[in-house]
Amino acid sequence: KLKENSIIQNVEKINNKEYKTIEKEAYEVMFHVVWGVQSLERESKEEYNIYENRNISDENLEELAVLFQMEGNNLEDYLYLGNYKSKFCWFNILHIIEKMKYSMKIRYIPFLIRLLQDANWPAFEYAVSLLSSYNKSDLIPFIEDALWKAYKSDDGMWISGIDILLEHIPIKPSEFENPKTYGLLKYGDF
Repeated sequence: KLKENSIIQNVEKINNKEYKTIEKEAYEVMFHVVWGVQSLERESKEEYNIYENRNISDENLEELAVLFQMEGNNLEDYLYLGNYKSKFCWFNILHIIEKMKYSMKIRYIPFLIRLLQDANWPAFEYAVSLLSSYNKSDLIPFIEDALWKAYKSDDGMWISGIDILLEHIPIKPSEFENPKTYGLLKYGDF
């Protein structure tokens, strides 16, 4: 039943009592032994639920990326971090952004920079990686704005998160519009 419903895919039957699989799918088997087959109907409704399901398939995330790029769809509605059941579910929206056309991805730079507010967040490194894939010229105004917001709100941790990003994207002080911006990095504090 689990294989039929695409809950697990990579399971090799060794004999009537032993199976070989990856860790994630072994957990799925254990959970369904506890939850029972009746949970499959509920789960089928969760396959696109970016707020609660942290195991959405790549195929479904690609479908969501296409839908979110359509005119009239406002991804900002989905970006409120408080909507997510777990910080691990934040990866869903990052995967969706990553699968978008570059021209659409630019709209979500501020959201990605907000994920740099705490280096302990599970999605921090992924956000740094995604931001590192952008053109530096597209990032600079947003980074500058975020540094000033972090400074004004006395958020040294966020400044430090931005500083970590700048280790991957070397920006010269002269590239910021305000010559004092680069100096804000000294207020970083973990």
